[in-house]
Amino acid sequence: MQAISHRVAYWDFNAPVTPETKRDTSGTAIAAAALLKLSQIHPDANKAATYRDTAEATARSLVERHLNSMGILADGCFDPKNGTAVSNELIWGDYFLFETVATINGKLHSPV
Repeated sequence: MQAISHRVAYWDFNAPVTPETKRDTSGTAIAAAALLKLSQIHPDANKAATYRDTAEATARSLVERHLNSMGILADGCFDPKNGTAVSNELIWGDYFLFETVATINGKLHSPV
């Protein structure tokens, strides 16, 4: 599946997948942060490691493919049905990517 190999979710799980279907880096950054937090509290060590690995790979994809030259997370998709912010920097995406990367690098202890 293309969404998994790319690691950036489409703007809506029910959206038809075509070359024109927008991805949402902001929602993906939120999911990565949540997976990282889940990895810190999950009682099953194997599942916790899987969640952390997935969060790290997702954050890496966002950084490598979607940061602009100023270090801002691009390609957030807010409301494509109404044409609002369909490929933009969305502040919450920046925040959650920052939180995830800082936590992965031991610079921030994520509250659980």
